[in-house]
Amino acid sequence: MPRHIIRSQHDTQHYRIIDILSTLDDEGEVDLQRLADKYEVTLRTIKRDFQAIEACGYEIENTQEPGKKRYAPGFSLYKAKPSSSQQAALIMVNSVAKNLGSAIQKPLETLFERLTGKKPAGRPDETVPIMPTNKRMDNFDEEILDVITSAIRQCFRIDITYAPPDKPGTIERCICPLKLLVAEGSTYVLAMPDLKRGSLIKYRLDRIQKCKLTGMPEEKEPVKKKWRPWQRGKHSRSYDEMQKLTPHLKRFEPLPGLDKILEKSHSIWGVALEKDRKIQVKLLVKGYALEYFKNQELMADQKVTIQDDGSLIFEAKIADNREVIPHILRWVPHVTVIAPDELKAEITKTIQTYVTN
Repeated sequence: MPRHIIRSQHDTQHYRIIDILSTLDDEGEVDLQRLADKYEVTLRTIKRDFQAIEACGYEIENTQEPGKKRYAPGFSLYKAKPSSSQQAALIMVNSVAKNLGSAIQKPLETLFERLTGKKPAGRPDETVPIMPTNKRMDNFDEEILDVITSAIRQCFRIDITYAPPDKPGTIERCICPLKLLVAEGSTYVLAMPDLKRGSLIKYRLDRIQKCKLTGMPEEKEPVKKKWRPWQRGKHSRSYDEMQKLTPHLKRFEPLPGLDKILEKSHSIWGVALEKDRKIQVKLLVKGYALEYFKNQELMADQKVTIQDDGSLIFEAKIADNREVIPHILRWVPHVTVIAPDELKAEITKTIQTYVTN
């Protein structure tokens, strides 16, 4: 099997979670770095596996020795009803369901509770999120999706007509699509501007009203079930053949290191080039929010400093304030923005608007 598709079963999160759960029960504790070496992944990936496990209510705690984890006293995998494989599948499905909206997430949470006897962990009772969860499912044109996915595979530029969420009307753009990302209940097209290595841009898929390959003449009337030269499948052609059929199509060079950029990202707004991380965020965290900011990897290359009074200073470089705003609003009033002033003003305005409305 080609290496770019899958190197081994160790590459799949489902396999890792099955093995981690079983190893925890058999050996009592696990070393995170050894797990990373065993599965040939990064330490960050292993920590994300544990975040998925703990988010579903499994009682995991740190041992006194740094870098090791174990089940909490009295908890055992084999006391639960489903098998380790079934539980791992449930954890994976629950993690994915959070990005698909409440129409799918709610029934899966009910199923999870019936099978395991516990609810997936949610937000602590002490806090109320100011930003509500998006309950809408994506509603987009499948033909547009076909063109975009084909353009991503073949590195073709596309022309789109886009309706921005914060402006009236539509805009025309020529972009280089890189990936489709699912976040916050919506699907986004991650792209670069045409013909230059600018900042990464995200376009919500359901707001793309028209889409075609750059240089491809528009059809006067859509033809159903017609093979198009850019589509893959049993009739797919090589790039050279496609170029002969559609000589005016414009191609772009893939972005080097994209997988590493995505691996370091913890939200849709955190997907950014290193050169664009110019906003230095500094937060003072107290009370109920301490454990969250101390133990969670929220942003790339974050720094946490414990203060003498028990509070902590959280620092990170970001490209977009929207990467950190949900974390701040979730833990108001236990988080104070020290810097930058623009972020402080935006948080103040958001809270004032929320309270007055």
